[in-house]
Amino acid sequence: MFKRNNLNNLVLNSLIGIIIFLLPTNFFLKLFESGAYVNGLRIDYLIPKLYLSDIFILILLLFWLINWFKRNSLKNKTWKLFKSYLTKEPLLISLLVIFFLRQFLTLYPLSSVIYLFRVIELGLFAGFLIKNKAKINPELIEKSVLATLFFQSSVAIYQYVNQKTLIGYYLLGEPNLNNYIGVSKSELFGIEKIIPYGTTAHPNVLGGFLALYLLYLFSKTGWKSKLEFNNTIFIMTQSLILCLAIVALFLTQSVTAIFTFILGLCFIFYQKYSNKTKKYLQKNLN
Repeated sequence: MFKRNNLNNLVLNSLIGIIIFLLPTNFFLKLFESGAYVNGLRIDYLIPKLYLSDIFILILLLFWLINWFKRNSLKNKTWKLFKSYLTKEPLLISLLVIFFLRQFLTLYPLSSVIYLFRVIELGLFAGFLIKNKAKINPELIEKSVLATLFFQSSVAIYQYVNQKTLIGYYLLGEPNLNNYIGVSKSELFGIEKIIPYGTTAHPNVLGGFLALYLLYLFSKTGWKSKLEFNNTIFIMTQSLILCLAIVALFLTQSVTAIFTFILGLCFIFYQKYSNKTKKYLQKNLN
């Protein structure tokens, strides 16, 4: 049983690490593209897509469901739990069913339904992380976040410096920046420059992920890190990645992402400073 639990935790943490790395990517499979045209124009947001990250999230949720079913089926609780939930939350279930059926009444029902499923999928993934917080390996999470920041910021800085795509779509969905038309641009010292995308769909998306991942590393809320920060090589590597990520964040020129990062950073430092002040006062007053 102990070995099985270790194996389950290893699979769980590996999947979470992969998902963290893939979330900022734009690598997807188009589904039923013919239904995404409006007045002869193809609308990208109406194309139903299956992202690479979705596949791993679904595998993780399936893994979670199988384990839950095994635990409760052994105690003959599966049907009882399901029945009790339906009995306790009839209004919520009814509203969810109505909301689901409502998607079929839109102009583009397929796109609406798939988008709804993706929202539900991400919600379940968030719920999974909260419910299984104790099983998540903080060291793996931090390494996955660092790897993601290094990858995305490196690609972004290359794109900005060279003003072109690094490899292309097969690099986890890297957009084509070689076509100057339709690419986000801005002026710097009177020179028009292409803003980096990383492997995301837009510079604002890249900026958002960089800001959130950076704030996670600065805060480390929710998990106690087991990393050995006295390791000089690790500290230097982490510092380099953080610097690259911050540079890439500002290169995106995403006002919202930069503002979120600065505001979040101020809040984190305030929390740490206030906690240290409280401890200092308590120590001296006592």
